[in-house]
Amino acid sequence: LISGTAQEEVSTISLHPNPASTLLNISTGEVTPQTIAVYNLSGQKLSEQPFSEQINISHLTAGVYVVELKSEGAIGRKRFVKM
Repeated sequence: LISGTAQEEVSTISLHPNPASTLLNISTGEVTPQTIAVYNLSGQKLSEQPFSEQINISHLTAGVYVVELKSEGAIGRKRFVKM
C-alpha cells in the first residue's frame, strides 16, 4: 500500500492465483481497504466495488490489469494477469 503523503510502498497486498481466469483472491495483511477497482494498462477504470477478499474477473478479456485498493489515507496497486 502507498500511504498518504509519504507515498511509501508497503508490500502487504497479495493476489492469488496470478495469473487467474475466473476468481482473484486478495490478501492485504493488517490493512482493510474500503474499495477495490480494476484498471487496464491504459488507466481506464473497468470496475469499482466495496472491498472483498475475492473478486470475479471472468468478464475480463485476457491481458494484464491493475487492482487498486483504497483505504483511509492509503492506496495500494498491484498487477495481475487474466488468462
